[in-house]
Amino acid sequence: MSEKTCAPFNEDQVASLNAYQVSGLMHPFTCGGNCHAIRLIAALDGWRCASQRCDYRQDWAHEWMTDWSWQNLRRPDEQQPAEATGGEQAQDGADELTLTAIRRRALTASTYAEWHQVGRDVETLAARVAELEGELNELLIADGSVDLMDGSEA
Repeated sequence: MSEKTCAPFNEDQVASLNAYQVSGLMHPFTCGGNCHAIRLIAALDGWRCASQRCDYRQDWAHEWMTDWSWQNLRRPDEQQPAEATGGEQAQDGADELTLTAIRRRALTASTYAEWHQVGRDVETLAARVAELEGELNELLIADGSVDLMDGSEA
């Protein structure tokens, strides 16, 4: 069983945790409250649900998630994500905040300042994803397609 690291996290740990969350390597940590599918965002004082309407908090992470060693978990024969997605621009034109662009910068970062910028970019991207998830949830509720209280389809 892996060792756990408890909050408070330092800035490098926060950057590693948030980069892991969007890496696609494994399933990310998600809300343990009523927002089950919404991913958590790391901060210095621990994890928080990305939904602004949820107060779920978590105070631990696996140690390997906090020190960038999770990047070594890829099999040597596994290829990096297709570059096709890296050429697409986000709707607002901020192509520097695409998941592929952030991954590329995370894999090539060599200074603390570069790692810290990756962490900030991940937080910005995660916040935008949370906004979009909230908008989608509101549309589904308004449409009557999903009952978010129990996660079932109407």
